[in-house]
Amino acid sequence: MKKYLFLANLALLSLTAFAQTFQATVEPAGAPNGVDILLKASAIKTGKISSLTITIAIPVSVGTRPFISSVDNTADPYVTYVIYDAVNQSIGGSMHYIYNVLGTGDVVSAGASISFAANTNFSIAKIFFGGAPGLSSQIKMVNLPDGGTDPNPNSFFGLSIDGADVVALPSMFYAISGISTAVNDGLGYSGTNFAQTIGTVLLPIKFLQFNAVRENTSVALAWEVENETGLTDHYEIEKSTNGTDFKKIASVPAKSNGSFSNKYTMTDLIISNGVAPATFYYRVKQVDADGQFVYSVVRTVQLKNKGTAIGVYPNPVKDIANIIIDSEEQIDGWITLTDVAGKVLLNNKILLVKGTNYKTINMSQFAAGSYTVTVKTLSETKSGVLIKTRQ
Repeated sequence: MKKYLFLANLALLSLTAFAQTFQATVEPAGAPNGVDILLKASAIKTGKISSLTITIAIPVSVGTRPFISSVDNTADPYVTYVIYDAVNQSIGGSMHYIYNVLGTGDVVSAGASISFAANTNFSIAKIFFGGAPGLSSQIKMVNLPDGGTDPNPNSFFGLSIDGADVVALPSMFYAISGISTAVNDGLGYSGTNFAQTIGTVLLPIKFLQFNAVRENTSVALAWEVENETGLTDHYEIEKSTNGTDFKKIASVPAKSNGSFSNKYTMTDLIISNGVAPATFYYRVKQVDADGQFVYSVVRTVQLKNKGTAIGVYPNPVKDIANIIIDSEEQIDGWITLTDVAGKVLLNNKILLVKGTNYKTINMSQFAAGSYTVTVKTLSETKSGVLIKTRQ
């Protein structure tokens, strides 16, 4: 749908020729990451939506641009939506991310008509943002002058029922007490008009930075987040030897300290001067209380030289410790677990294949404390500390 097609006949249409006109507003959807788009008719109206254009604006101050994950068209399943990320625009002196949600109806299908009561809020669509909840932000539904400055000029509010434009000009947006505010400059499609939520909507968390640095026989991981709220539950550190297949190696609880900006660190025990393959890949997964999540960027660590290397995760561990062993050849080996007194608690013979090997140690049978994990072959021995926590 192109804006110039929608507006081409505006000069020929007289808004006073229609007994019914519509205004729009926006409110939090009642669920994380969502807004509800509401319509209000000036009089009773029954008809079929032939087109609906919704423009959403979010201040760029939230950080990385969120993305629209879905549009719920339950109110009118005959309308299908296409989402377009437009260029940033200034509204009221502040830059905003702009999203054009372009809806096309079906005026032919039987049963597609909607009955609108007069001066009554009607939920026409719910728009949800992807990623884990984080920063709370007010959200705008906007109309930008002549569709905005994007090469695809669809940044406006448009509503056509049975092929006729029914937007209430010059006041296209309305306010609901305690829920939304509205600003109409009286210029209609040529002006800057918007409705804005009074309440806030939860948007994705932002990773300010994530770094992975090799430090002798380990890798130091550090990340900093913004927009963290009480909904953030924990962070999972994932590791890969090929950049594609990632495995969880540790979990770090969210600090839940009331600050929306926090820093975290974690150490991955490599126990080696080298490994084959020569690169490890790391990423952090932020998980909120209801299971939604978002990933950081992927960082790589180069491990030069040759030799056998092992990794242990999670560390600390409650029950099952996973042992990753990278070997340059097929060879017999032994995994040994000793306590702080030097007592051998486990000594298992293993066959190492060339490449990455995965082994486990059941730590649930041992008391909380510090243990040493050793992997030994005929040519070398690698050891590291494994911490057992209480159940």
